[in-house]
Parts: sequence; structure tokens; C-alpha cells
Amino acid sequence: MIPQKSKIFEGFAGRERNILLDSGDLIQELVDYKVNFVLNGHKHVPNTWILENIVVLNSGTITTGKLRGDTRPCYNQMIISDEGVDVYLVMTETGQKQHLAKYSVELKDEEFKICSHKRKSG
Repeated sequence: MIPQKSKIFEGFAGRERNILLDSGDLIQELVDYKVNFVLNGHKHVPNTWILENIVVLNSGTITTGKLRGDTRPCYNQMIISDEGVDVYLVMTETGQKQHLAKYSVELKDEEFKICSHKRKSG
């Protein structure tokens, strides 16, 4: 967990701050603290990607009807097991699940490493 005193997070709240002014500083802070997963939401378009051994998961938004593209209100469900981490997109209205990605993680030199991933295609 990153300490709340971190200077990186000062001033990044509010609707007018959709894009970080210097995301390089934030990424460096996440790398320094050995963060493996970043979970966020409310960006209206669900997606997932890997950057510097950090999995970034965006769940979209859970309740609003103001959506972009063909997305529906949804949230992420992460299932963590000895085999890895599975990420599902769950539709709020129906409960229907869509498998988004699977990540395998290994402990190497006392650090967790994302060693493979499979992302939903299409």
C-alpha cells in the first residue's frame, strides 16, 4: 500500500482532473512501492493493461446510464487463487460475467512478478 502522505496524490481529485498532469511520477511511485495491481473505475469504459509489471484494471462504472460506446454499467470481480488472478467484468443489470483477463504471478527474489497474462480477444 502506498502511504497517504505520498506527494504524488495531492491535487488529483475532481472531475476536471481526468488525466494526470505528470503520470510518469505516479508510475515511478507505483514501481518504487512494488505495486502489482492498480484498481480503478468510473471512467465509463472498462479495460485492462500491463505497464512496468503493474496490472491496471478499470472497471468502467457501476450505475450510470451515461456510457460511451456499447458498454453497460458494470464492475470488476477479481478471483485470486494459487493458479493466478482471474478478472471478470460483471454487468450490474443482469449479473452476467465476462472473463477479461487471467494473470499468473510468481514470487521471485522476494517480489511478486506478473509472469504471464491472457486477455480477452475481440
